[in-house]
Amino acid sequence: MALEVAATHGLDLSNHGSRPIALPAASVSDLIIVMDRPQASAVRRIFGPAHRHVLMLGDLDPEPIDTREIQDPFDQPKDAYERCYARINRCVHQLVDALADSVGRTSSRAAAPQRRPVTTT
Repeated sequence: MALEVAATHGLDLSNHGSRPIALPAASVSDLIIVMDRPQASAVRRIFGPAHRHVLMLGDLDPEPIDTREIQDPFDQPKDAYERCYARINRCVHQLVDALADSVGRTSSRAAAPQRRPVTTT
């Protein structure tokens, strides 16, 4: 069902599959995005509680929400997949906007001339 819903939105997920996150990938990641609390807990348990860059994607939903988690629609009717797709889409757009803003701020700081401290004699 996920492939069918994605295809109606112009996405081909036929080569996509879930896979466990590996320590080398996690240790160099700036951000790990999860869908629910068990995933966030597992990331912190496996990679250490200091891994502070774990984001629950549902927290970015610009619409009012009942839960932070994005529920897996597996084995549910097509409309559950549509709702899940729509929520992920909204959240990803928010994430992209936030990252673009962050990169823009970083770029403008890097491009800004260095100011010298004012000294008095």
